[in-house]
Amino acid sequence: MIYKCYILLLLILLYTDNIKADSNNNEKNNITLHIIGSSILVFGDIYHTIVDDFEIHKKEYGLDNVKLDMTVFSAENITFDIADYESVIDSLLTKNTVKYDIFTYDPLYIEKYSANFMDVKDLIPKEHLELYSHRDAKKLPFFQKYTALFSNKPLLDKYNKTVPETWEELLETGKYIQTQERELYNNTDLIIYNGMYSPLNALPSVYKFIYSYRDEPDDVFPGFDSEAAVEALEMYQKLKEEISSDDIYHAAEPFIIGSLIKGEGLFIKIWNTPYEDLHKKYYITTVPGKKERMHSALTTSINLGINKYISEDRKKVAIKVLEYLTSERIQKEIVVKGFKLYTGMTKLYDDEEICDILVCPLVKEAKTIHREFKYIEPSNMNYLLNVYLGDRSVENVMTEIVDITKIYSVTIKDQSGIIMFISLIVSNLFMLLFLLLPLFKGFKGNFSFLSCDLWLIYCIGYILIISTAYINFGNFSKPKCNFRYTLMFTGIFFWNISGIYSSKNKNENKRE
Repeated sequence: MIYKCYILLLLILLYTDNIKADSNNNEKNNITLHIIGSSILVFGDIYHTIVDDFEIHKKEYGLDNVKLDMTVFSAENITFDIADYESVIDSLLTKNTVKYDIFTYDPLYIEKYSANFMDVKDLIPKEHLELYSHRDAKKLPFFQKYTALFSNKPLLDKYNKTVPETWEELLETGKYIQTQERELYNNTDLIIYNGMYSPLNALPSVYKFIYSYRDEPDDVFPGFDSEAAVEALEMYQKLKEEISSDDIYHAAEPFIIGSLIKGEGLFIKIWNTPYEDLHKKYYITTVPGKKERMHSALTTSINLGINKYISEDRKKVAIKVLEYLTSERIQKEIVVKGFKLYTGMTKLYDDEEICDILVCPLVKEAKTIHREFKYIEPSNMNYLLNVYLGDRSVENVMTEIVDITKIYSVTIKDQSGIIMFISLIVSNLFMLLFLLLPLFKGFKGNFSFLSCDLWLIYCIGYILIISTAYINFGNFSKPKCNFRYTLMFTGIFFWNISGIYSSKNKNENKRE
């Protein structure tokens, strides 16, 4: 009897250990994938909807043991804006963080962040990438946004006017309706046209406006230093002075969206918004151009990037989740039908059901340009804003914009480069001559403050500092910049150490 009880107890213990072992194995196999995103403007609950959908459908994607955890920055839990969200991302990536597996980010920062994200073009099926216009695994968009012109239906119909095809038509119609509304109804609050010139949209708006002044629909961007750019910005200023104002031109997006919803704008240029019933109040079309049928739209997106610093196992899971987020079902059912947002999946714009929700011609007929400019610090964006809205000539403004958007380099082939190079050589020769002074008997007795060896260190320090200027020739690179600072700080160290030791020796001699 005792023997049987012992056997039964042993079996219970073994069974309990097996349960614990299975539980531990399950815990090890379970993966929580962390995604960080921003919903500061109007795309609110889409991330939480994705988490709920993933729990229902994850078995279909072979991700039974995976759970999604979303960290979402929104107006409800933070007090800063998109630029501050990007600074958080910047801080995390600079530290090579492994806290988050997938990042969502604005394409404005692609150049700055792309080195921190995996290039998975060979890991994601080719047919999946071909569904997107970019076909670049580092630029796969979760959803997209397009600039559109919202033209007030009741006001245009009231005055028997049509949606403008050109900037001249927009100016003429705007001036007419503005005059009528003020004279007949004392309506001074109507926004005739906004410039969409808030700090984050400043450069893209100027870029887009210049692009609308190209000669032919398929022409490339004319360039900031072209005649088309000068002509475009002259019109840009004319619109501001005659039917708008500085305050409206650089008003924040929430204010413009609020005015749009209230119907307080005649022509509102802004990113498409997911609010329903706007099509009842507005004609939603592409932005005008210099000539008719010069359709164009600026596009941006919320891109998805896989953190390259996470473990290999997590990378494999993140790739599958990336495929899930950019799958046709998610793009159609949640991004478009659920939240009225535009998708980067081009085939969906041939779907009648989708075109009943979105303005498909905005995507299909317009020549789109992507907001993927060289990253510009917020301080420079504010500088550009002040330059453009100040009392400056268009030519001067264009010069300033070119200076901000370009990186200049000096070569010895340029006249200024030759002068600079000769000056450096002459300066180094003089320092070498000074270095040799202690060898001349006439000067040797004059070295009372610095000894000969300290004089040697002092001169070498100066030569190193002067030599940093040679590195300024040609294009800059990280190794060159690091080497430049190494030379500079080494030279400053040599320069200062000779002075410190000479002062110390002089004080000791006085005591003696």
